[in-house]
Amino acid sequence: MNIKGMSYAKIQITAALLKLIQQKTLNEISITDITKEAGVGRASFYRNYQSKEDILNQYMKRLLSEWYEKIKGQPTDHGTWQLSLMEHYYENRDFYMALQKAGLSNLQLQNIIEVCGPKPEDDNLNAYFHSLLAYSVYGWIMEWISRGMQETPEQLYEMLKKLQQ
Repeated sequence: MNIKGMSYAKIQITAALLKLIQQKTLNEISITDITKEAGVGRASFYRNYQSKEDILNQYMKRLLSEWYEKIKGQPTDHGTWQLSLMEHYYENRDFYMALQKAGLSNLQLQNIIEVCGPKPEDDNLNAYFHSLLAYSVYGWIMEWISRGMQETPEQLYEMLKKLQQ
């Protein structure tokens, strides 16, 4: 887990929840379970997070921000960002698969919409395009995850290129 810019408590709490979500559903995990696993007090939890979902959401935002920083400044053709995004999901597949298993795919959709979905300042054409883009990315990623991410990012990208021909 990348710890740059995160407090000790946040690192421990996030790591604890990521470990626990591999073993139990989110509903079965209590705040006490998380703080006990993290070795921090309840006050540390509530000082940093509002809910269990908040932990996952902040972690996902951190992952997506790191991905964005990595591709920023690179050529912006479709292939570059598509392959890079697939590599991001593949590198973090344990986390994203755990989210889906926990029934929290809606958090992924919210984050994808924040990154590439429509913005209030978009005119109608751009809003519709960004909506299509966000929901397409979400659908394609969710299907890949639900099928166990069997393909490598390169294989999936080649499949996508064939569809675009």
